[in-house]
Amino acid sequence: MARITNMIVLLNALGPLLVSLLLIIFAAFDIIHDIQNTNGLQHIVTETVIFFLGFLLNLYFVDKASRAIQGLREQNLKLEIEQQKFREGLTSEIEKQMKKWGLSPSEVEISFLLLKGLSNKEIAEVRSTSESTVRLQCSSIYKKSSLSSRAELAAYFIEDMLAPQEKNLSV
Repeated sequence: MARITNMIVLLNALGPLLVSLLLIIFAAFDIIHDIQNTNGLQHIVTETVIFFLGFLLNLYFVDKASRAIQGLREQNLKLEIEQQKFREGLTSEIEKQMKKWGLSPSEVEISFLLLKGLSNKEIAEVRSTSESTVRLQCSSIYKKSSLSSRAELAAYFIEDMLAPQEKNLSV
């Protein structure tokens, strides 16, 4: 959704800029054409004034576009910071729960890899160990957490994040 909003802001800022730039270019070519064909001085002066007014208008749109782009950059930076804080907080809360379960450091690492969706084979490759070792560690994780599968492990943490919204659901 943020990307769509960013695109709309950019189009609103850059659209008028591009239109005014095209008008300036066409006016410049028209003035050059008029000078070459020796049209009346009043006509050339009028178009030159229009050209410079268009140029000033274009400067206004350049400023407006650069402010809009700067605003988007600031907004995106704020969102990135908020997302980073959220990830850090979420990771911290998950680690706290895993410590409550009494998981070893390697079991915590494997748990996070499970939560990321890696298969036992992929976890074994990442950790440079055998798949059977990973299976044994997964069994230990499930036993210590009183859960029975990676799906229950993921659901355990997702359910906590969604818990406040349950009050709004009616069955």
